[in-house]
Formats: sequence, structure tokens, C-alpha cells
Amino acid sequence: MIKRTFLLALPLLATMTVVACNGGVMPVDSKKLLKELDGPKVMTMEETLKASAKKAEDSGDFKSAIQYYEQLIEKKPDDEDLAFSLAECLRRSGSPDKAILIYDRLVAKDPKMIAAKESKGLALIAKGDFETPTPLFESVLKDDPTRWKTLNALGILFSTRNLQTEAQQYFNEALKYHADSASIYNNLGLSQALTRKFDDAIHSLQRASGLANTATSERKRIDLNLALVYASAGKLDDAKAIAETYLDGAALNNNLGLYAHLAKDDQMARAYLNMALMESKVYYAKAWDNLQDISANGNENTPARASNRAKITSAKKPPSPTTKMPADLFPSVELPSTKAPDTAVPATE
Repeated sequence: MIKRTFLLALPLLATMTVVACNGGVMPVDSKKLLKELDGPKVMTMEETLKASAKKAEDSGDFKSAIQYYEQLIEKKPDDEDLAFSLAECLRRSGSPDKAILIYDRLVAKDPKMIAAKESKGLALIAKGDFETPTPLFESVLKDDPTRWKTLNALGILFSTRNLQTEAQQYFNEALKYHADSASIYNNLGLSQALTRKFDDAIHSLQRASGLANTATSERKRIDLNLALVYASAGKLDDAKAIAETYLDGAALNNNLGLYAHLAKDDQMARAYLNMALMESKVYYAKAWDNLQDISANGNENTPARASNRAKITSAKKPPSPTTKMPADLFPSVELPSTKAPDTAVPATE
């Protein structure tokens, strides 16, 4: 007869014993054994939402991140960290007014929350307000002089006042505390270009391009800024090589016309703009304005003139709060350029 023995696991026992091959007895930690048999840990709903929100935020999908944070806040309405994360996503997705309401509420609750003060200043800049943020940023630096976002933002404010030397000092100071920031190098390069330090500007923008993630809107914006600076420095072939990576058809020819104009080759500029006129009705008005501008300027387009036009543009009255601000000092050249490039501000994070 074959004897069969069935062993039942008793979870109430602290230890079990097994018989070793040599007949001895070895203790077994039943709690440890049961823990090992439980399998992988399953994330809670809250943990899953937080992970999804963070992933979406890091990838720039702020719309999805906002939805996740709002679901989390429904369960934890008093969680300050969640509220701040939601405000950051709102600010970076183009809803600064909604973000400011949250920042104000957080500062009212905790006046020492300098991150909320700092981000409120950045939200105000995003609205086109270049005056109100200054005392906020000064207050932040008083509490923590190493806040690189504040230093970068002050560089932006000085740059909008056409005080490029002071702006560059702030950008360089910001780089001491965040040396791998593509946006700071981008801003520094644009400010250097406005003071006609083209070699320095090209170096800074090349560094920014190398730090930005490939196949992102940030990388495209930085590269097109670099193309514009190449053109301003008279390096039209380099500018064209970059533009051809991102643009084609009428958009490409319209911007190559701008590049040629900046490189003091108005004959080539006219040729590109005429091609843009023939290729697309969408670009007709813009290309025609650019062509008329070149004809009106005649031979007056010296390097100093081109640089001064950029400086005058940056010194215009700030846009109204309803204006959607581009991310750089120079215009985003993926769009049709106008007779006078639109005012823009450097990138914030």
C-alpha cells in the first residue's frame, strides 16, 4: 500500500519544521515563506495615478497630467504637493491665470513656500507681464539665492528691457546651479545674438540643442533659433541646412528669404520670397510684405541695421495679457515671418 501524506499550511503557526535529508530537523520561518509566496506588489489606485501624472508631465503631455492630478485632488483636496503639481502643469500648458489662483492659495496658506512664489512670477511672464514679477523674484532670491528658475526669469526681464549685459549675467548665474538646462543656454544665446556676439551665441545655442531631447518641440525651436543666428552672422549655408531639416515648400522658402536678408544677400532673399509667393497662397501676404520691406530698405541692410532691428523689436511694449507668448526672443521661424518679427520672450520651465 502506498501511504500518502497531505501537508496543510497553518498561517497561525510562527514556524514550521521540515525533515532534512540526513534526518535532522530544520526550522522554517513561515511568515517569511508566506511573504515570498505573495507575488509582486500591486500598486494602489493612488500610486497608479501619481505615476501616470508624473510620466505625462515629464513627457510634456500636460493635458493628461492635469486630468490625473485633478482626480488625485478629488480624493485629497488639502494635499499641497498635488495642488502645486497641478498648478505647474496649468502654467506650462498655457493656462497661467488658473495656475496663479492655486499659487496664491498655497502662499496664503504657507508664506514661506518660495516655489509657489517663483512659479507665480513665471506665470505672470507667460501672460506678458514683465513688471509685477520683479519683486516676487527678489523675494525668492532673498530666501534662496540659488533658485535657477528665478535667476533665468530675471535674465528674461532684463532682456525685455534691452539690458542684455545684465541679462547675460543672470543667465550665467543660473547655469551655475543648473548647468544642463537647454532653456538657459537658449536664452543666453539669443541675448548674445542681440548684442552681435554671434560666435558666442552660436556656441550657446549649439549647447542648448545638444541638451534638448531629440524629436521635441523644444529641440526644433532651439535649432530654428540657431538657424536665425547663423543667418545674422552671415552663415547662410548653415542656416539653410538647419531649416531644411524642419521646413519645406513655401514655409522653407519664406524663411530662407528672411535668412538671406539677414545675411545681406537681398538678391537671394527676393528669389526665395518670390518662390514662396508662387508656392502657397497662405504665405502670399507674409512673403509679399517681406519682399516689399527688402525693396524699401534697398542697400541699407548692413549688419548693424539688422541687429538694431532685432533690438528695436525686443524693446517694444509688452503684449497684452491675452497674447500667447512664444518661447524665445527671436520669432519662431517655422511660421511665416512678418515685416517686423514678433516680440517674444526666452524659454522658461
